[in-house]
Amino acid sequence: MSDNLVTFLHATMRRRLNDLSKPHNLPELLRQVRLDNGTPLLPVKAETWRLGAIGGDGGNTIAVAAADNWYTLVKLRYARHAQPPFHAADFSAIPLPEAPLPVLTLPTAELTGLDNVQLGPLENVETLPDGYRVTAPLYFGKHSGLPQTITVDGRYLLQQSVCARAGDEVRPTSFATRMPCVHWPTDQINGTGDFSLTVSGLVLVVTLRIQLVGDGAGRSLALVVEAVQPRGDGTEQPRFTLVEDKLTIDDPTDPGCVKNTALKQVWRQNAVDAFNSESAQAALRQQLQNTLNLDDSLRRIGTACTEQLAHVLDSALTAVPPGKLPDGGSEGNNPVDQYLFDRLRLAIADEQSALYPPKILQSVTDPRIEPYTLGEVKLGDIDLDGMGKAEDVTFTDVTVVGASNAVVLPEQAALDAGTLRAKVSMSSLMGRPGIPGPPLTLKGTFRFTMDGDPSPLGRLTVAVRSSALVSALSFSGAELGSLSLTVASLTVEFTDQDLELTVDMGQMTSFVNAALRADSVKEDVRTKLNAALAKDLPQIGAGLSDVVRRAVEEQLDRPDGGRAPGSGEARAGASPSAE
Repeated sequence: MSDNLVTFLHATMRRRLNDLSKPHNLPELLRQVRLDNGTPLLPVKAETWRLGAIGGDGGNTIAVAAADNWYTLVKLRYARHAQPPFHAADFSAIPLPEAPLPVLTLPTAELTGLDNVQLGPLENVETLPDGYRVTAPLYFGKHSGLPQTITVDGRYLLQQSVCARAGDEVRPTSFATRMPCVHWPTDQINGTGDFSLTVSGLVLVVTLRIQLVGDGAGRSLALVVEAVQPRGDGTEQPRFTLVEDKLTIDDPTDPGCVKNTALKQVWRQNAVDAFNSESAQAALRQQLQNTLNLDDSLRRIGTACTEQLAHVLDSALTAVPPGKLPDGGSEGNNPVDQYLFDRLRLAIADEQSALYPPKILQSVTDPRIEPYTLGEVKLGDIDLDGMGKAEDVTFTDVTVVGASNAVVLPEQAALDAGTLRAKVSMSSLMGRPGIPGPPLTLKGTFRFTMDGDPSPLGRLTVAVRSSALVSALSFSGAELGSLSLTVASLTVEFTDQDLELTVDMGQMTSFVNAALRADSVKEDVRTKLNAALAKDLPQIGAGLSDVVRRAVEEQLDRPDGGRAPGSGEARAGASPSAE
C-alpha cells in the first residue's frame, strides 16, 4: 500500500481525533501531555519573548513621543529640584542616538485556546528509507463548548532610551546635574503592565516523522515531531490583536516619584502603537514559532503521540508481548509498512484478537460463511465400474461446515507489494466452543444421468481431514469506514489421502462409492470446488470487508480504547527526540 497506508491511517484517526465524543479526541490528548518538569503542556507558558526594537515610522513616532513626554515631566515636576539648577528652556529631549528605537519585551506570556483544535488533511507524504515524513495542519476554534479564541496574556515591558540635549545637538548634553526620579542627561523609560492579545487566522503545520525504534522482534513504532510552523489561514499571516481595555500601565514604584495621569495615558498609547506595529507582529509570530518548537515540547508531544498510536494499535489489533513481534518472511517493504503488517499477522494469530479468523468468519452473514452455501458443483462424467458411465454428475445444494475452523500462523503470512498472501490452515482446532471440529465437511444432493435417464437423488458427503486455503487479499479505501477487502485468489489445497467422498444412493451406493475413490475423481473434485469457490470471491470479499470494518471500529471506539494510560509518560525506548 506504500504511502496509501499512511494516508489511510491518518484519515481513520483524523475522524476520531476531531470528534469530542470519541476516546481518542485530540483536545483531550493534548490536555494530558506533561512536560519534563511535570507541568501540563497546555496552556503554553512561555518564557521571556524578546520582541526587540520597534522599527519603521511607528517606532520613530513612539521614540519621539516618549522623549517629548519625558522632558515635559522633567520641566513640570523635577527641574525645580535640580542641583546645580539649570534653565529648562535651554534643553530639549531626543531618543538616545545609540539606541533610538523603543524595545518591547514580554517577560511572561501564556497561550490559551490551543486545546480547541482539529487535525486537517495530510498536505504531504514523503517516503523515507526508514519510514515516512508527513505534514498536516491544525485548525483552531472549531469545537463549540471550548474557547473560541486563542489568547496571549501576560506582562509587558516597553523601554525607550532618551537623552537631554542642548540646542540642536544630536548627542547627550555634557551639562551635569542631579534631580529626583530622573537620570540626567540619559535616561531609560520603562513602561510595564498587563496585556492581552487575541490571535486570529492561525494555522499550525506539524511535520511528523514516522519511524521504528529497536530491531527484530523488539521493534516498536515512534512518532517524532520535527517542527511546528505557524502560518495564516489563507493568504494573510496570523494577526495578534491587542485587547486595549485589558492593557494596563503600572505606576512608578520609586518613592517620591510623581504619578502623572496625562503622561501615563500618552505612554499607554505608545504601548498600544508598539503592539500594533508590523515589527511587533513579525516578532510575535517568530516568538510563537520558537516557543512551539522548544525541544521539550516537541519531544513530549511526540512521546504522547507515540503512546497514543501504540494504544490504538493495541486496541484495534492486539498487544505485543515483549520480544514477540513476528519478524521476517517479507522483503522490499517500507519498514513502517512491514511493522504494521507484522502487527496485523500477530493479531490474526491471537485468539483474543477481534481479527482472529474464526471470529471474523463466523460473523460474516452476507454471504454466510459458517455454514457456507457453495451452490452447485459440476463434476462431469464418472465411470461406474460394471454399470456404465455416469454423465453430467452434479453436486447441488452444497453446504460447507467447518470453514471457520481456520488458523493463520504469523510465519504463514507475507506482505508482497501491498498484497497480503496467507496460507490458512483448516480443521486444526479441536474442542473449541462454537467452532466446528475437523474434518471440513461438504454435504449436498448428488445426481447424474445414465443412458439419458436421471439417477435417483443421493446424498453426498465430502470430508476433508486436513487442508489449507492459499489466499491473496488486497486492501483499498480512503479510511476505515470505506475499507474494502478484495479476495484476489482463494484456493483449497489437500491431498487425495485427506479427501473422502461417500454417497448414499440406495442400490447404487456401493458402485458409486467405489468410483469416487479414484484419484482422478478426487482431483476433479478439488478442481471443480476451487472453480465454484472462485465465482464467489467478490461476495466473500464484500462480506469480510463489512465484518472487519465493524470489528476494528468497535475496538477503536470503545471507552477503554481511548487515551493511552499515562499519556506523556514515555515508554521505554519508544520515542527518540528530533535531531
